Amino acid sequence: MVREGPAQPAPPPKQPYPAEKARGGEVILNTPLRQWIFFGGLVGSAILGQLFDRFGWTACIVGIALSLASAAMLTFKLRD
Repeated sequence: MVREGPAQPAPPPKQPYPAEKARGGEVILNTPLRQWIFFGGLVGSAILGQLFDRFGWTACIVGIALSLASAAMLTFKLRD
């Protein structure tokens, strides 16, 4: 990579993002669908953790690929 001129000075630092705004979020699970999606994510993470722990990295990657493939198939069924 070739530089075409002298190095530019770094931009001045911006004001930091206030911590009150960063911590102001909350998880809202007010519909059954959102509750099931959240619960499914927890269960899926636990299953992938067990796959990794018992069978290694390759099994974990295969588990992720299978879950993505099943999610894609379910998505195609939603179109109908």
